[in-house]
Amino acid sequence: MKLMGHSISDLLETIKHEQGRVNCTGLSGAERAYLLTRAYLGLERPLFVVCATAKEAEVIASDIRFFSQDHHIPVIEFPSYDILPFKPVAYHPQTACKRIEALYRILTDAEPPVVITTISALLQKVIPREVLSWFAEYIVAGEEIDRDGLVQKLIQGGYQETVLVEDPGDFAIRGGLIDVYPPLYSDPIRIEFFGDTVESIRTFSAADQRSLKPVSEVTLVPAAETVLDPSEMDQIAERVRKQGEALEMAGLRIEETIERLRDLDQFPGIGGLISLIHPSLDTLFDYFPKEALPVLVDPGAIEKLALETEEAITKNYLSASSDGKLCVEPEALYLTWSEVDTRLSHRPHLVFRMIPVGDTAGATCNLTIERNDLITQQLRARGEPEELLRPLADWIERARENGLAPHLVCGTRKQAQRIEELLMPYGIHFQVLDAFPAQADAEMAPSICLGELSSGFVWAEGGLAIITEDEVFGSKRRLAKAAKKEARSSWVTFEDLKGGDLVVHVEHGIGRYNG
Repeated sequence: MKLMGHSISDLLETIKHEQGRVNCTGLSGAERAYLLTRAYLGLERPLFVVCATAKEAEVIASDIRFFSQDHHIPVIEFPSYDILPFKPVAYHPQTACKRIEALYRILTDAEPPVVITTISALLQKVIPREVLSWFAEYIVAGEEIDRDGLVQKLIQGGYQETVLVEDPGDFAIRGGLIDVYPPLYSDPIRIEFFGDTVESIRTFSAADQRSLKPVSEVTLVPAAETVLDPSEMDQIAERVRKQGEALEMAGLRIEETIERLRDLDQFPGIGGLISLIHPSLDTLFDYFPKEALPVLVDPGAIEKLALETEEAITKNYLSASSDGKLCVEPEALYLTWSEVDTRLSHRPHLVFRMIPVGDTAGATCNLTIERNDLITQQLRARGEPEELLRPLADWIERARENGLAPHLVCGTRKQAQRIEELLMPYGIHFQVLDAFPAQADAEMAPSICLGELSSGFVWAEGGLAIITEDEVFGSKRRLAKAAKKEARSSWVTFEDLKGGDLVVHVEHGIGRYNG
């Protein structure tokens, strides 16, 4: 094992010069996010972070956003569908839209991004880049566009026609208006036509349908990875027939599937047939520039989940094919762990391990981090009432004596004011910062940084001592969000309306019908 150093600068130098794998040991939790932020800024290259679980990916993404507020690093999360393969189940439209948004941003963002994903998402092949680029429709206010052609294209791209546009992937037509909720936008878009001329474009609220603000342009991308191009339908039908015959399916069932595809029907299970619709699928590797640095968080867990996923894929495929269902071979839809490992081994990459392992491949940097377990225990011990926060005050003073910049992270300004008041009797005065500072500076500390961080740590080499309000006061109980109802409205006529029914007005939003 080549031990290359114990500091962040050592690690960055090792990454720059090592042509294979670089192991980074001694980190967990928020320290990884801090190091990745420093690595992104120091290496000036995009990062491609692979985690074992979606929860781990969400935490790292959130922590990087906290540390990079001053730098505005573009962080892109690419989710997996998280449903069993080869099942006649529809992919969740919001997940599909998030994946499309992530892929399009990877291709088009001006700044190189930090992309964070899971091993299950990395294994699954994705919509080809050329199909995604071909579909993208750039609409500008004041220009002419084939309105009927636009509606047809939305249907081809997996948008679902509804009465009210409420979720990503919805669209609705009302006279000269087309409401649409594209993946790239936080609010739905209202496009007003006069004939084929785009008179105005504005965002509107999905909650009450009221217009929000005008925009000059909008880019529409597909809402699903299965883009059904009518000009390709004969070739798609031929591939479906060939696959159905290979599985010895009844001809009637094969033709029923083809008919649904010709009707541009995004039926449940169509995602499992994507290789029959787009015969040359891409992978996430294909979307990334060559200079992107892959990062594996806990490779042991990643490999274990990858192999379990492979086993589930094979099992479900054999079950579906033996039941006479239309399905395609696993290799058409998924990479294997062996293929992923091979692709990684042919390019420099960074690996996060908790402790050094006996494997001698690559260089190893062992970073020393102190976690806040001891001070958390001291604060939980509940000493004398007037000295409850003495351990925290001592922790701050020790950090300053050692030349470290102590930062306390809390979620709201109101909570920050409360903490200031509680620590005043100990002679400690904070400055409140809206964002985590770009540079650690003991002279500017102690400070309270507004935001959310999964955990604190003390990193002497980085000049940092960070503690979160949850580590000081204990984790808050957070109420689970109520699940959003998926109920959909259906089309009605004026004759169906009764006095007092809710209706949507083009300009004024929701009101009541007076009969």
